[in-house]
Amino acid sequence: MRIIMKTTGKVTLVSALMLLAFAQPTAVADDERTGPEWWQKECERDWKISSAYPTCRYQGEAKVKHVGIENHYNMCEVKAKCQTGDSHFGTAIFSDTEYRGRNVDIRDLHNCEGSLQVGPCEG
Repeated sequence: MRIIMKTTGKVTLVSALMLLAFAQPTAVADDERTGPEWWQKECERDWKISSAYPTCRYQGEAKVKHVGIENHYNMCEVKAKCQTGDSHFGTAIFSDTEYRGRNVDIRDLHNCEGSLQVGPCEG
């Protein structure tokens, strides 16, 4: 919303100050993208778009956490129980597994017979 006061057809100082006031929240939002909460959400988001996500859990959900920044990459750790492909009397069997790596690699995690692996499982 812009407030413009016209005196002789020119925008006054009031409108310029209002525009600056509205621009300030954008700068604050940019700063928030570098905090630990932002990195944690990025790890969780990337885990949820991986193909392994639907077949893995950890007491209901996998444990996913931001563990630091290395070489300008957000490093994430996933601890989960993933389906092995085997079953016992019709009940799926799960295996404990974990992965630590870049968030961009977390997106490409696959559940390979109960083990988390970046990229497709080898036959």
